[in-house]
Amino acid sequence: MTAANKGAASRAQAEKTFEKLQGRAAEPDVATPEYEKDADAARAKMAKLKALREAREAAETAQRSAIRDKARRTARTREQA
Repeated sequence: MTAANKGAASRAQAEKTFEKLQGRAAEPDVATPEYEKDADAARAKMAKLKALREAREAAETAQRSAIRDKARRTARTREQA
């Protein structure tokens, strides 16, 4: 078997596998066990909480930075006076 034939065969197999997986995704969730649904829900909740935490931390960091910058400007103004 030549390299071109191997490539075509592996591509055909990959496409067949992909179509099979796509078909599974379109099936109803009846076949999905309850523990997998719970795990998916838990992962989604953790991702949401992580995003919220990171946003809160970024806002706190920005606020601290703004306070620090204001304090520096105030100190410079006092030094110049």
